[in-house]
Order: sequence, then C-alpha cells, then structure tokens
Amino acid sequence: MKNVLPLITISFAFAISLSAQNDPMIVKIRQSAAQKIDVQLANLEKKRTGISVQDVKGNTWVSEYAWNETGYHKTINMTGMPPGEYLVVINKQNTIQTQAFMLTTKHLVLFEAAKTNGEEEAIAKLVSFDNKSTTRNIITNITKESNNIIKIQLANLQGKQIVMNLHQIGNNSAMEVKVSGEQGYSKNWNLTGMPFGDYYLHLQTPEESFLYFLEFGKEGITIQSKQHLEYSRLLINEKLAVK
Repeated sequence: MKNVLPLITISFAFAISLSAQNDPMIVKIRQSAAQKIDVQLANLEKKRTGISVQDVKGNTWVSEYAWNETGYHKTINMTGMPPGEYLVVINKQNTIQTQAFMLTTKHLVLFEAAKTNGEEEAIAKLVSFDNKSTTRNIITNITKESNNIIKIQLANLQGKQIVMNLHQIGNNSAMEVKVSGEQGYSKNWNLTGMPFGDYYLHLQTPEESFLYFLEFGKEGITIQSKQHLEYSRLLINEKLAVK
C-alpha cells in the first residue's frame, strides 16, 4: 500500500525535507523564488517516479516522470497558474510524498507540518464550555473511529463558515460538508464503498487551511500526516517582498 509521509519543516517552512523509514527516497522541496518551487529527489533506484502539481480540487497542472534515474532536480515555475491551494505530489511505486502550498498573484507559501493527534482534551474543554474561548484559531481533531470511519471534531468555530472536502489524490471531491453559524462540530464520516487509495481531507476557514492525509486500504483507514497554513503568513510574505 502507498504511504503518505509526514514532512519535517526547516528554515521557517521555506525548505522541506522528506524521508521514509521503508523507502530510501529523499525529497527536498524549497521555495526558490516568488512563484517557483525547487524539487530535488535522491535514491530513486531507477524506479518510475511521478512528479506532479495538483490543485486541491484534484486538477493536475504539472505532470512528468523520472525514468531509470537515481536522482531528479527541477525548478517548477507556477507563474500564470490561478491563485489557490496546491499540492506537490511525488509518487514512487508504494510511496507518496506530498507538500501543500498556497499560491497568490505575487508569491507562494508552503504549508507547515502539524501534529495529527493530542488535541482531544482541548476539543472537550471548548465544546463543553460557554463559547468564551480566547483562542482565535479553530481546533481540529481527526481520528480513526473504525476501519472505514473517521471522526471529525472541530471546536472554537465562532460561527464561521467551514468547508470540508475529502479527495482521493488526483481526483475530484468525494465528499463535501459545509458548517456555518456553529461553535463546534462532531460527526463520523463513513468511507465504506470508496476506492482504496490515498486521500486528503481539506478543511478551510476564513483564516486558515488544514490538510489531513489518509490511506484507505483493506486494513482500513490510516491517518498519515497533517499540514497547516495560517493566511496571516501570506500578508507577512507580501510585506517582506515589498522590502
């Protein structure tokens, strides 16, 4: 089965380094210019490796392959692509490594890696209290409820509109839910009947965006990793660009 692997963020998320315990492939992704990403791959073992850029709706904008090579290095220019959220997807046989980024008309910002668990206590406190939390950001907690079911818990929504989409990588949305005017959300999503493969849950608020990467196979659901971007970072980058 394919594994969507967590990322290690260094240099304030302008450079990303990835590695897998069961695969020698090494992936390094960094922002090389305002709207360019530099992709370096090593230890490909001459195996067919796909490199693509997809938007979070499942549309592919860049696609190519490394054939019979041990390494790969290319700078991908995003100039002219519509503003929005995208994924760099590296696919080498049974391993998928993915990095999200936000593209604006002037620059791009890489998502940062985040923990996938440990937020249950904060969820419980906020959902049961009187909505007077001083925390600005929402709290998310996605867990495996059973082999085919994931539990989605959100707190501190403050009535904001939240849009959640479940995608199979490279395909259109399989499920979409919108929440508005609520302080919290807790529901089970059933993946029974969906094709086996690699998925991501895209959760978007007016201030930030989350991506949870999942694997769905015969053994059930595995929550692989989580990436996060606060939109305030876009404004910071614009000010730095002006300077």
